[in-house]
Amino acid sequence: MFLLSGLFVLPSLQAKGVLSFIKDRIRRLGLVFLVGVVFLIPMAYYPAFLSVGSASNYFQFWFDFIAKYGWGPGPLWFIWVLLAFDVIAAISYPIILMVANKIICKSSFKAFLMLFLVSFFAYAPMLDKFGFGTWIPFITIPLWFQLPRILLYLAWFLCGVFFGANCLQQGFLSMNSRFAKGWPIWVLFACIAFIGYRFVPAMISGFYNAGKIRDIVRAAFWVLSCCASSFAFLSLFLGTIKARSRVFDSLARNAYLIYAVHYLFVLWAQFLLLNAPVNAATKFIVVFLITVLASWGLSSLLLRIPAIRKIA
Repeated sequence: MFLLSGLFVLPSLQAKGVLSFIKDRIRRLGLVFLVGVVFLIPMAYYPAFLSVGSASNYFQFWFDFIAKYGWGPGPLWFIWVLLAFDVIAAISYPIILMVANKIICKSSFKAFLMLFLVSFFAYAPMLDKFGFGTWIPFITIPLWFQLPRILLYLAWFLCGVFFGANCLQQGFLSMNSRFAKGWPIWVLFACIAFIGYRFVPAMISGFYNAGKIRDIVRAAFWVLSCCASSFAFLSLFLGTIKARSRVFDSLARNAYLIYAVHYLFVLWAQFLLLNAPVNAATKFIVVFLITVLASWGLSSLLLRIPAIRKIA
């Protein structure tokens, strides 16, 4: 998602200018984040509170969630971090433009290799220092982020910025490129990389100093898998979606708000199915369908409001 978000930063900066770009990002990302963490995220987490048998009403929970429980942003952490990256890119616009003009990625392999190497060296030292899964707030709550991955996310975003500068029309991300036509190869490669991440680190567990080596190999294969999956999805959509359709146009238009509200439906659907006498696979399918359809529907309704439509 950071890679995709970065693709359109430079074209937007060139069209709007630095100040207008920042104002637009604050309005589009900052306002949605603020509304989300104040209203949507507490409402989404309330079922977890109910599942442990608490009898407190929602308003008491809302106050405690913000004042006592850390005020976690849920999946909306992505929005504020993206806003921070956008501001960094805008402030660094002359430098980024100078570097981007020297990067014309006609070779998808070279672009992938660049993404992988930058990602690995951004992630491995942070993982070694801070460990996996360390979350901390930036300055104050609810600006939480995952500490060992923050440089990795910035690396993906900046790679997206550089790829988007010259690669969308004439480079490997153009509609008729070899990259788009070779989507089956990239999908296969992504599957192989994921299998490697799942099994290769375990296979070296008997080696000398296996713990350290295993951690490095696991980090390398995790980054490889993430980069391969990102390129596989890019290639798949470029290579298979040639004609516009009402369904995909609607999905594209609603995607941002779907992301903003989906967590509410995920947790409430799980809570309502918690004691249902069905297996986990069935629950997953039902929760997935409810989340997609309800989020899509709510987003479509919200976009009928002119003020929201201007923002989202």
